[in-house]
Amino acid sequence: MKSLLAKNIAWSAYGVVLTQATTFITLLILIRNLTPSDFGLVNMVVIIAGFANVIADFGFGQALIQNKEAKEIDYSTVFWVNIVLGSMILDIGLSHGLRNRLTPIHLKIRINIKVRKR
Repeated sequence: MKSLLAKNIAWSAYGVVLTQATTFITLLILIRNLTPSDFGLVNMVVIIAGFANVIADFGFGQALIQNKEAKEIDYSTVFWVNIVLGSMILDIGLSHGLRNRLTPIHLKIRINIKVRKR
C-alpha cells in the first residue's frame, strides 16, 4: 500500500512539475515574440479564461469521479454543462470594452479549454 501511495505521489508531482515547466516555457516564448501591448492582451484573456475554467466546473467532475454508478449520459451532461458555463463566463469576462481586440485570442483559448475539458 505504501509503494502505491508513493507511486501516485510521484506521478502527481511529475504532472505538476511538467505543467509548471510548460507554462514557464510558453511564457518565455510569448515574451520574446509579442509586443508589450499584445502580451498584456494575451495575459488578460488567460486570466479570464483561468477564472472561467475554475468557476465553470462547479464540482461536477469530482462528483462523477466519486460516483461509482455514473453512466455515459452523466459524463456527457457534465461535459456540455462545463462547455456552456465556461463559454458564458468567458463571454461575460470579455464583454467590457476590449471585445474587438480580444476576440481572436479569446476564441483560440476557448477552443483550448473545450479540448482540455473533454
